Amino acid sequence: MSRRRREDFAILRSGPVIADPGARRSIAIMSWVARFTVPLTACCVSAVALVGAWIAPAPANADDSGFMKYLNSHGYTARYAGDEPISEPSVRALGHMICENLRVGRSVAVQAPNYPAWPQFTLIAEAAQHELCPGL
Repeated sequence: MSRRRREDFAILRSGPVIADPGARRSIAIMSWVARFTVPLTACCVSAVALVGAWIAPAPANADDSGFMKYLNSHGYTARYAGDEPISEPSVRALGHMICENLRVGRSVAVQAPNYPAWPQFTLIAEAAQHELCPGL
């Protein structure tokens, strides 16, 4: 191997070339600071996240069984306008659809004309607001 190639190899093996001899000391100090602050920062971020999760209130969850209990306790008949029975999954789906429409700004009064086959639409909407999307 030629002398020039050995020097190149030695430079690659020894790490970065530093023109200023005092710079090596500043890199060593920076490494010490980084080794100290990175775990400290990670610990603080974890602590803040834990405290935030503990303090923040839990969001209200959609409660399908509470929705159906509300309807049944308020005189819900589970019948379409033509007196055909309405299945429970259909009523729950309508309740969730009402909530989605409320989230995008459509009031119950605006939604009601779109459901003429549901004679108890206002009761279903009331139950949805109480049980499925209480924050709206």
